[in-house]
Amino acid sequence: MPNSHILVVDENPVTLTALESFLANKGYEAIAAATGLEAGQCLNEHQFDLLITSLRMPGIDGMSLMQMARQLHPHSVAIVTIETRRHHDALAALRY
Repeated sequence: MPNSHILVVDENPVTLTALESFLANKGYEAIAAATGLEAGQCLNEHQFDLLITSLRMPGIDGMSLMQMARQLHPHSVAIVTIETRRHHDALAALRY
């Protein structure tokens, strides 16, 4: 899957930089977005094979980003990171 286009979204700058660097070092084209709004703009402007997003973010959250990605890029895949202990959030993401 190298040369795949990946959008990484996380409001934590350390996590975001680490993921982007790791993926780039493995040969993936990774674009980082620090907010859901920024990620939404990236989804509108670029084709992505994979979306890696935090579930809980202010403004546009990970669930909304998954919906946008599915509408704009139906064949893309999403991975959601969850920093919560609330099980219903995790289950909702899995059902989507």
